[in-house]
Amino acid sequence: MSLVLCGVDDTETGTTVMAAAKAAADRAGAMLLLTHVSTSHWGADVPAFHADAGATARIVEHGPPAQRILAVADGHHAELIVVGTRAKRFNSVAKHIAKRASCPVMIVGPAADPEAEPVTRPSFDRGLLRSATTPVVVLPPA
Repeated sequence: MSLVLCGVDDTETGTTVMAAAKAAADRAGAMLLLTHVSTSHWGADVPAFHADAGATARIVEHGPPAQRILAVADGHHAELIVVGTRAKRFNSVAKHIAKRASCPVMIVGPAADPEAEPVTRPSFDRGLLRSATTPVVVLPPA
């Protein structure tokens, strides 16, 4: 079965990112794996609001966020990685993931519409997934 990996944090943008990942997973009939990366060993629990995200599974990792998200994606053979950015420009974590991911990456802006089907659907079509020429799909701010 297909797997969408969603890199989440405890920001307001994190809720938008999870909604976009859930919508993409639902459209593709894929499992949703929430991955929270902490840079310290304190606060290792996934924030409580992630419990209602409709995820199939949750993972908490420690270390550099981009590296850990990529490792989990590779380890679970994710077919799509969904991460967020807090501004109209990509942050370093999103940039690092987009440059090094072995599958398509959806980068969700703070005001993105999680139901933006025309942007996500063609890139996550199962037949097109492996032959995608561009690894980054951006949901623009509304």
